[in-house]
Amino acid sequence: MGKKKNAVIIILLVLICIGIIVTVVFLSKNGDNTIKEGGSSELTKAPTEATTNPTTKATEEATQDSATAPTEAPTEAPTQAPTQAPTEQYDVIKHTNSDTFIMPDKYNTGAKGTLTESGLANMIGTIQFAAGNNGTANVLDFYYRNGDVEGEVVIENIDFSAYSTNLFNDAKVERNIKIIFNNCKFKSFAGNRTGLGSISFVFNNCSFVSFSGSNATFNKCSFAGSYSDGMNPFVNVFVNDCYIYDRSSADTAGAGKHTDGTQIYGYAGYDTKNISYKNCRFEMPAINMGENTAGINAPLMLQTEYSNGYNITFSDCTINGGGYSIYAHACKETSIDNILFKNIAVGGTMRFGVIYPDLDDNVVLDNIYGTKDLYVGSVWKDSNGTHISVSNDTLMDKMLAIYTDKGIFTKKIPACPLVDSATSFWEYPFDVDVVIPHDCKYVVCYDVTAGNNIKQLRFVNWTNGEVTISKTNKEKLASYSIYDANAALIEGNCGKNAKFSLSPDGVLTIFGSGDCENYHSGKLPPWQDYKAYINKIVVKEGVTRIGNQSFKGCKNLSEVVLPNGFLTIGARAFEGCSFITSITIPASVTEIANHAFNNVFLQKTIYLGTPEQWNQIVIGESNDRLVEAYEN
Repeated sequence: MGKKKNAVIIILLVLICIGIIVTVVFLSKNGDNTIKEGGSSELTKAPTEATTNPTTKATEEATQDSATAPTEAPTEAPTQAPTQAPTEQYDVIKHTNSDTFIMPDKYNTGAKGTLTESGLANMIGTIQFAAGNNGTANVLDFYYRNGDVEGEVVIENIDFSAYSTNLFNDAKVERNIKIIFNNCKFKSFAGNRTGLGSISFVFNNCSFVSFSGSNATFNKCSFAGSYSDGMNPFVNVFVNDCYIYDRSSADTAGAGKHTDGTQIYGYAGYDTKNISYKNCRFEMPAINMGENTAGINAPLMLQTEYSNGYNITFSDCTINGGGYSIYAHACKETSIDNILFKNIAVGGTMRFGVIYPDLDDNVVLDNIYGTKDLYVGSVWKDSNGTHISVSNDTLMDKMLAIYTDKGIFTKKIPACPLVDSATSFWEYPFDVDVVIPHDCKYVVCYDVTAGNNIKQLRFVNWTNGEVTISKTNKEKLASYSIYDANAALIEGNCGKNAKFSLSPDGVLTIFGSGDCENYHSGKLPPWQDYKAYINKIVVKEGVTRIGNQSFKGCKNLSEVVLPNGFLTIGARAFEGCSFITSITIPASVTEIANHAFNNVFLQKTIYLGTPEQWNQIVIGESNDRLVEAYEN
């Protein structure tokens, strides 16, 4: 019995040792946060209209979408130095301007959360509102009422949208009053048009249907939901990080009206001045209005009619839509001066062109360029996972890739509908809520549409450590592109002996010999459906002529390269290519036909021949800016 008892004890001890060894091995293999290969996750898409607040828990479940993540997750923890592959190369991910100037969207602008309804003619804080306009407006009056109000007054979390809000008797008030509205909602707000008086406003994270007035500052506000202009500023108006959108639909309620994002027209007897828009976004696509005779006019509309205008600046803004996207012209014997449009990204949904042709000469255009990539605005987390708000302002499908500590996720974002094909603002791929069903430590968003031109869009890091990406994962990002970097999007013939090829990065190369064909409304160029893709044209030596209307309306075209021996630019060849700011003309050119550079805002014409040779070129009508931009 003693021997049997000892044998049992020995067996038990052996089994215990084996259990300890197995446990240690298991923990050593699974005790870290490294993402192993073979993982896959689905992305989800929020409903068309936003119902969630980025800073609070989502109140509506997201629906499943067919887009899925790649079947392979990263092979290493991106935040750690390589341990298994010492030869692997790693790059530290850096923040960019897009992380400083965050794209305004419907999630990070406007009022959020539960608000208290104001009612009509109620006391709000220390201010007594009055009823005006036959009981349709809340009136702010500091002359006959509120005589003890002075200095700064803060009003928060109030919903004023049941009635219009009007300022009254403000020019009679001599004491300084600044009213700060935080997280409030308004219908229309009408203030002072003269700029006189001592009452000013600051609006932080407020929602408007529209605003008209002076002496106001706006931070992270939204303007949406009406056929009226989003804003009519007059004097001392400063707009920062704001979003103007959803200004029309195929609804006869707005029949006969037209809409601008901001319309600056002046007030009789008082100059319009000191107006600034910084890092603002205007989404106003030209949609099919049905029986409605209304229409989208321009996102940025500066048309002084009642007074002169000066010191007006739009900088670092994103605009998309309109008949023309930018309009700047003085009418009815008024004048404008010191007008600057700087660093303006323009989407492709305008009906006619980028810039209204009758642009005043003293308006400065500095770096106006076509949108090529996706936008990423808000990034936040809630109980559903990690959210990324992404928008596509272009006329081509785009691929979003999101690099995280949980893997790489992808989402195809569709192109904007063609002009007049959509009947509602909500049909556009704006502020799409892409949801990763994980609590990510960091996200790095990329536009990987073309594998040879990957662009970092947004980087958010919730850790204190640096984030790195390996060469392997960079190559993996490129593999998710829609277009093969080594294959042409389209190629073919464009003349008897001339051919063309369009690369995924938007370069159209024309090669061969002789003349290219002429095109017109009954015979469109072979790249007609790809005009939105073209950003550069390279004509190779041997080709002698670009045909009529070859690149008319190529809204993203910004660069043209012509070879030695080139002879002729056909009629309307580059008409409406507003982003071409400089052109180099070879000394061999003998003719530039009518309207070749019509509505092209050239700032520099470089001619490679002598002034005497330049004078010998036959230059047709409506090429004024080409001629004016030439310097001997």
